[in-house]
Amino acid sequence: DVNSDDDDANPGDSDEVIVADNVRVLEASAMEHLTYTSENKDELIFGSQAEQVSDLKPDDIIVSGEGEGLLRRVIYLENSEDQIVVRTSEASLTNVFEKCNVSFSGTLNPDDIESSDSRSERNRPRRISEEFLQSISIEQDGGVSLTGSLSFRTELDIQIVIEDFHMEYFKAAVSMTETAALKLRADYEMSIGIEKELADFRLRPIVLWAGGIPIVITPVIRIVGGIQGHVNMEVETSVTQKATLTAGAEYRNQQWNDISDSSNEFDFSPPAPTANADAKGYVGAALDFLFYGSAGPYVNAYPYLRAQIALLSSPCWALYGGIDAGAGVRVKLLDKEMADYGKSDMISLEELLKKAGTDEGTSVTSPENGSEFDSGDLISFSSRNDDICGFEYLTWTSSIDGLIGQGSSVSRSDLSVGTHLISLSGEHYLNPELKRGDQIQITVKEDVKYCYDLQEVCRSYGDELMLSSCLCWTFPDSDEKISQFVSACEAMNGEPVVALGVQCSTDAEYPPED
Repeated sequence: DVNSDDDDANPGDSDEVIVADNVRVLEASAMEHLTYTSENKDELIFGSQAEQVSDLKPDDIIVSGEGEGLLRRVIYLENSEDQIVVRTSEASLTNVFEKCNVSFSGTLNPDDIESSDSRSERNRPRRISEEFLQSISIEQDGGVSLTGSLSFRTELDIQIVIEDFHMEYFKAAVSMTETAALKLRADYEMSIGIEKELADFRLRPIVLWAGGIPIVITPVIRIVGGIQGHVNMEVETSVTQKATLTAGAEYRNQQWNDISDSSNEFDFSPPAPTANADAKGYVGAALDFLFYGSAGPYVNAYPYLRAQIALLSSPCWALYGGIDAGAGVRVKLLDKEMADYGKSDMISLEELLKKAGTDEGTSVTSPENGSEFDSGDLISFSSRNDDICGFEYLTWTSSIDGLIGQGSSVSRSDLSVGTHLISLSGEHYLNPELKRGDQIQITVKEDVKYCYDLQEVCRSYGDELMLSSCLCWTFPDSDEKISQFVSACEAMNGEPVVALGVQCSTDAEYPPED
């Protein structure tokens, strides 16, 4: 059985615990006379024999450790000869304790299962030592199935620190060891999207004692599995994954922080390359820890296998294993001033187990990264696409001009002036969300013409025609023409000359104004 660090049978009082004056712990003899509880617990009906209940007053906080527990605030009572009706509202642990420091660490035990709602008798969870064992069988009309088993061991670590009727510190972390043996099979072409809850079971409540007050936590475990993706002929593959992870949340200094860590090991059977496929099968445990049967921390962890198969010029496939896990806390029974916290992707881990076929990726072969061009130049883009695993739809985009073309090569002469980040993206023919590609940077410069002051270039050469001329050259061949002209001036002048460049347009006048 699981229990708190304190002794359930002899809890005693602690110097660290101060209980509010209006807290009333309902004894088992009173709870025996509870005949009705509304769905949201705002109405409780007791038999008239429940003398302790008849003494309650408005604003009392009532607490019970019986069953899944009870924590409510009394609004008013209605007494009659045969029953006592108690109207209540929500209450939290910070209404109960002025000061409290209590913690629990323990392993959930399959022997503590009190109720189980398995979808079939063969899906009912069984015990292996301290592990839960769950058989897996998910089928969809049309011939797709996910079969196997899931075993897991779970440890819970909780700490609650309350100071001055406020939550000072809260920690809830779940450590799990999950072993999932999954076999994915499909017989026909189909798109797949199926998720099923395989089992739902509640464990015996955990009771923590603090200053004579029971804090009741009920573990609820759901086993969920599913299949997603697309196949177009027969395919079969299997993976066994052992994952060890810790997920949870910690409240400190009025803010939430993640608790996450994970590792995994794999064994697998590779797919037979007889069909195109991009399919994922997953199964896992979703755990809720309900304070007084209502709300509290939660964790879910879903190991999965994913197969990608492409039959193009030659067989190509990739098999992946991974785990997705999330965690959070619903806080209404802890402290109403806190905000709920949760993150669905607290752990996201995927590993390529094995692949076959050429898969060197998609890359830009020309132009070179960092190349420069003049405005109006014809720029040719080309690529190498060695990935035959389905990434066959290639798209070229510019960070300035957007889409510039599609295919393994494109040419453009109208790119805008500026520095472009050119992206080559390969799209998977089965799953458009899968991308692969490359990036380069190029610069397109303005088409600048230069006017050279020939009075300076040939200042010792008194040719009036040249002094009144404006020579303009356009890149890229202007450097050569300038060099030839300066050499000619030097030959005529008999001494070195200096060329001063001035930007001008094609209709620039000479001489330029000083």
